[in-house]
Amino acid sequence: MSEELKLSGKYTLEADSELRIQKKGGTVKLYVTLISGSAEILGAELIKDKKYELMIAVHKTICTSCGCVLHVEFLDDEIEAIYISKESTMSQYRNYHKNLEEKRMDAEKKDKRGPIAMVVGVGGTGKTTFCRIILNLAGRSARTPLYVNINVGRGAIPIAGVIGTSVVERFGIEGGFWKEGSPMYHFGCITPKSDYNLFRTLTKKVAKTTLESMNAKKTVKYSGVVINTCGWVEEAGYNHLIEIAKVFGVDTIFVSDEEPLYQKLLKDVPSFMKVVLLPKVWCTFPDNRIVARNWKINKYFYGPNLSLTPFSFMIKFADLKLYGINSCKPLKGEKKKTKKSNEVQLNAINPTPALIHHVLNISDAESTEDDVLGTPLVGIVFVSEVNMKQKFIKVISPKLCFVPNKLVLYSKVKVINDRN
Repeated sequence: MSEELKLSGKYTLEADSELRIQKKGGTVKLYVTLISGSAEILGAELIKDKKYELMIAVHKTICTSCGCVLHVEFLDDEIEAIYISKESTMSQYRNYHKNLEEKRMDAEKKDKRGPIAMVVGVGGTGKTTFCRIILNLAGRSARTPLYVNINVGRGAIPIAGVIGTSVVERFGIEGGFWKEGSPMYHFGCITPKSDYNLFRTLTKKVAKTTLESMNAKKTVKYSGVVINTCGWVEEAGYNHLIEIAKVFGVDTIFVSDEEPLYQKLLKDVPSFMKVVLLPKVWCTFPDNRIVARNWKINKYFYGPNLSLTPFSFMIKFADLKLYGINSCKPLKGEKKKTKKSNEVQLNAINPTPALIHHVLNISDAESTEDDVLGTPLVGIVFVSEVNMKQKFIKVISPKLCFVPNKLVLYSKVKVINDRN
């Protein structure tokens, strides 16, 4: 950050207030230091006198429950406004966390599964932000909940077009919750509407695997699950939300700033499912979604500050088993196929320059006869070059993950950055 352009300010916050940082566009960098008192970002506490470097793709809030003094450094041409607001919603979020914590303590006493919470709402209303808050608060209470991200458009774990699950064992200011080795599954699009039947099949498989995995470790079992959903809440999308709640055994549904959806769910879900209407999260706006998605994708490949150099390697056409995957629906009048063959259809894809910038997901499956949709991925790469003359593609990856025998699944998701 250039010293001549850098501005700084000291901000004194009263109890139950927040510092709001409104960026201009794209991804911006700023530095925050807690001088005195206590403060938190998305439920994660700041350490006194530690200077935090934050790369932000959306507007940011820093909250305090008992008052604090903050020092902030930034570039004048990147920040629209910084101001203090007394309209903080963190006290309400702490109450939601307290309710979930009571269920976790009850689960410990009775040796049963902890709370399973689902967060729903249209895009841009703060679902992912709320998930981060309650997961961070759970971590501060020494809990290790499972985070299930089926919001394929946002891609919190690890990127868009993928459904990911991860045990949250740590909490942090800016780092993501996904950790190396956590299960992730291919969908290949940023909206369930692209292939609704495929998405339904995939979420059922993920639900079954997730619930079974909870029994392996009691701390995870008692801590429960937090599920982040897509912003498709009308018609078939709404019906799928109800289906997700059933297959995961959800007991609490948080509705993000959507009164009509809240009222509809109150009528349609069983009485044992508690439905809670959340207040609007200030730092989330619909316009931020595309920026945040691209930022998450680039962060996966190039690191938090986009400063890392990922691996680059070539794959010969002869070694590439590339497939597109979609739902397989019987034609009208066609006899019903077996359950396995009726779920998905794999279509071989020949490499062309049209693959450039596209994400490719490397499956642990080695044959099209395997349960490819339900098999976790072993890696994610994107195509930087297609050489038709020498018959190879060049891919970028944060790790060396290509194994010739594995199936490679085509994704419609693209990597967009200044390096392309």
